[in-house]
Amino acid sequence: MDFRLSCLATPSVSSQHDLGVRGQLAAPAAVAGDSSRPSSSGRSSSRGGSDSSGGSELSSRSSSQARVDFILAGAGLDPAELQRGNPTAYSLLTVPLARVLAEVHTHRLTTKACVVVQPAQLMARICFLAHDVGLMADHIRARYGRHTDALRFDLDGAQHLLAWLQLQQVSNSQLQIASLSCPHLWSLGVDAAQRSKQHVQQRLGVTDTQWAKAFCLQLGRFVTRPEVVDGAIAWLEAEPLGFSTAEVAQLWQSNPQLFATPAATLQHNLQSLLSRCPLSKQQLRSFMHGHCSLLFQTHEVLLAKLDSLLAELPGLEARLDRVLVLGGTALNLESEVLLRKTSCLLQYGFSREELSKVVLRMPMILTCSWEGKLQPMLAALEVVLCSRQAVVAAVSKAPDLLCTALNTIEDNFLALQQFGLTEGDVQRLAARQPQLLSHRIRSADFQATLCYFETVLGRSPQQMLVHYPGYLKSSLRRIDYKVSFMEHKGDTHYKANLSWVNFTDEKFCQVYKYSPVEFKAWEAQWLRSERAREYGLDKARVPSVKSFQAARHKGRKAQVTAHRKRLLAGSESEDTAA
Repeated sequence: MDFRLSCLATPSVSSQHDLGVRGQLAAPAAVAGDSSRPSSSGRSSSRGGSDSSGGSELSSRSSSQARVDFILAGAGLDPAELQRGNPTAYSLLTVPLARVLAEVHTHRLTTKACVVVQPAQLMARICFLAHDVGLMADHIRARYGRHTDALRFDLDGAQHLLAWLQLQQVSNSQLQIASLSCPHLWSLGVDAAQRSKQHVQQRLGVTDTQWAKAFCLQLGRFVTRPEVVDGAIAWLEAEPLGFSTAEVAQLWQSNPQLFATPAATLQHNLQSLLSRCPLSKQQLRSFMHGHCSLLFQTHEVLLAKLDSLLAELPGLEARLDRVLVLGGTALNLESEVLLRKTSCLLQYGFSREELSKVVLRMPMILTCSWEGKLQPMLAALEVVLCSRQAVVAAVSKAPDLLCTALNTIEDNFLALQQFGLTEGDVQRLAARQPQLLSHRIRSADFQATLCYFETVLGRSPQQMLVHYPGYLKSSLRRIDYKVSFMEHKGDTHYKANLSWVNFTDEKFCQVYKYSPVEFKAWEAQWLRSERAREYGLDKARVPSVKSFQAARHKGRKAQVTAHRKRLLAGSESEDTAA
C-alpha cells in the first residue's frame, strides 16, 4: 500500500480510482491559496506572560482562524454553521485539518456521494483522528484517499473503543499504524473486541502484554468470531501440521491474522499450493512459521505468481520448495513488482541460470527492494570491483551480499583500507572470498579472529586478508581446539602452515597421526584453558536452527518497526520485504 498523496509527492503504482480521489482531494488547498502545511496539532494557548506577548499570541490565533475560515469558505462550507454544529471540534480545527475537511467535502460533492454525514460530523471525526488518535493531517488525507468510507464511523463508539484499547496497553504509535492500515478500525464495537480478546486468551493462554504487542499485526482483525479462531486452532493441531498448543500460541503471536481466516479457506489454499509444490512435514511447518500469510491470498492468485516467476527463471522449478520455505514472503508482492526485480537483475548482467542459482541459495533476495536495496548494493560493489562482470561473479559466489546492509559493505571497504590493503588487494579479496564482505569486519567476533591469527599463529591481519582470507571463515572454536591439542602433544605443526585449519577432525588425526579417541577426550581440559576463556570459546554455542529462528524473529521485528516508521511518515513503499 502507498499512503502518499498527489499533493505530497508523485504516487507510485496506484489504482485509477485511488488516483482520481487523490487528485480531487488536492484541489481545495489550491483554491485556498495557502501552500504552507503546519503540523496537525491543536492551536495551543500559553497562559500568563506580558501583555505584549499575550497580544501577539491573540493576533496569531486570529490570523490562523481567518485562514481556517478562508479554506472552509473556499470549499463551500459555512464556518459559522460548523461552529454552531460542534463548537468543540471547530475550536480544534487547524489550517491543515481545515484543508482535509474542505478536500473531503469537495470530493463528496464532486463524486455525488450519498451525503449522509453532515460537515459538522465530518469535522468532529477528523478532529478525533487528529487529536485523540494522533494522526497528522496528511495521514487522515491518505486514509480517506485510500478508502472513501474511512470517515464513516460513530464518534461515541470510536471514543469508547479508543479508551478500551488504551486500557489494553496498546501504544499510541500502534493505534496510529492500525488506523492507517485498517480503514474500518473505528467502526468496531468494544463489546465484540473484548469478547474476541477473552476467547483468544482462554484458548491460547495469551497474556495482556502479548495481545497488545500483536495488535498491529492483526491489521484491524482483532475482532474475530470464536468459531473462526477455534477452526484455525483445530486445523493447525491436526495432521499434517501437528502443532502443539504451545506452538499454536507462538503462531498467534507472530501471525494473528491466521486465526481470523476460516480454516476451510486456509486448507483449500494450502492444498492447492502443495499440489503445485510438495513440501515435507518439516518444510511445511517452517513455511507456516515464516510465510503463512501467503495463505490469505486466493490460490489462483498465488499460483499465477509462481508460474510467472518460473517463466522468468525456469531454473527455480527443481527447488521450488526452497523458494517457498526461505523466501515465500516475496510472493506477497504484486507480480509486477516481483518480476521487475528479476528483470532488473537480468538486465544488470546475470544470466537466467546464474540468477536462478543465486535465488535458490538466497531466496530472500526476492523480498528486497530494487531501488532501496539491490540497486544501491550492486552499485557499491561495482565501484570496488570495477566491472559488472566481476560483481556478477562475486554475487554468484556469495548471494548473501545482496541482502547485507549497505553500510556494512561500505564500512568493510574502509576497514580493509585501514588494514593496509591496496585497491588491487581489495578487488582480489572480493573476487576470491566475497563471503567475507557480508560479515562486519569491525565486529568483535571478526576482530577476535584476526587477533587470534596474529597473536597465536603469527599472521598479521593484512597477511590473512591478502593471502589467506579463506581461513577467516573457519570456526575459531575448532581452530583453537586443534592448536590446544597440538600444544598438548608438544607439536608445532600449526606454525608451519595453515592447511590443517580446514581439515576435518578425522583427516586432522590421520595426517598428524593422533588418536581420534584422545583428540575427542581433550575437550574437557581445553574448555578450562585460559585462552579458551579469553576468547569466549568456552561458552556453549547456540544451535544453528535456534540461531536462524532468532534471526528471523529479529528480522520480523525489524520489518514491523520499519513498517511503523513508513506509515507514520505518511508513505509506504509498494516494493517492500515482510
